[in-house]
Amino acid sequence: MTDPICNFPRPSEQLTKPLNALKTHWGWFVAVGIAMLILGMVVLSYVLAATLVKVLFISGLLLKPAPSLLAMLR
Repeated sequence: MTDPICNFPRPSEQLTKPLNALKTHWGWFVAVGIAMLILGMVVLSYVLAATLVKVLFISGLLLKPAPSLLAMLR
């Protein structure tokens, strides 16, 4: 199964279905990209605040399973 114009094989059905799903929602990808750019500029202007938020968020993620781990050690 090759294309008569070029010798590259045609994409399989497994590849075309996800690509078509991505094509239908391309606007969301653009919106998320723009939001990430804006948030990145905000973070660059407030480096200290962003560092504190990041540290608190990661420490919260690390401390969340602490009670269950302590219960397992008893």
